[in-house]
Amino acid sequence: MTYTQETLELCVKVGGVGHVMYGSDYPFNLGDMEGCLGRVNNLPENQKHAVRGDNAQRIFNL
Repeated sequence: MTYTQETLELCVKVGGVGHVMYGSDYPFNLGDMEGCLGRVNNLPENQKHAVRGDNAQRIFNL
C-alpha cells in the first residue's frame, strides 16, 4: 500500500512492474483503499493492468 502517487511509481521503477501487486488487509481498514486503487489506476495502461491483477494471476497461477 502506498500513500502517494510518487511512492507507487517509485515501487514500480525500483521493483519492476512485474513485482508490484494491489492488495488490502480486508476486512481491516488500513489507509485509504479507494485512494490506493485510484493511484494504481493513474499508472500507464500496461502497468495498471499488471498491478491490478495480471501479476497476481501469473504469480499464483490463477
